[in-house]
Amino acid sequence: MQNPDQGSRIQADGMRINAQGQRNRHHIRKRASVKAKLLGILILLSPIIAIIWWANS
Repeated sequence: MQNPDQGSRIQADGMRINAQGQRNRHHIRKRASVKAKLLGILILLSPIIAIIWWANS
C-alpha cells in the first residue's frame, strides 16, 4: 500500500504549483493593465501635443 504521507506531499506540491501559476498570471495581467493605461494616456495626450507643436511652428 502507498505511504499515506506521500499523498499529502503530492497534494501540497500541486497546491504550490497552482499558487505559483496564479501569481504569475496575476503579474502578467497587472503588467498588461499598466501598459494599457500608459497607452490610453498617450492616446489622450497625442492630440494636445500635436496642437501645441502645430501652434509653435
